[in-house]
Amino acid sequence: MSGCERALDLIGLRLDGPLSPEEQRELDAHLEQCPACRAAARELEELEGALVQLGECDPPPQLVSGVMERV
Repeated sequence: MSGCERALDLIGLRLDGPLSPEEQRELDAHLEQCPACRAAARELEELEGALVQLGECDPPPQLVSGVMERV
């Protein structure tokens, strides 16, 4: 696994919760050296913030019944 692949994995894990101290150090070191991964991390953090602001919503009843008909 390349350094960027590992960094993207860690970025995804970080969205789900805190990384271990070792993982966070590994990610920080990579982001310090890699502008592409740093930009990706920033974009994902902005997207997560926007999604949190939207909050949860209930799907329309016809969506649920339509999905269940196809299952």
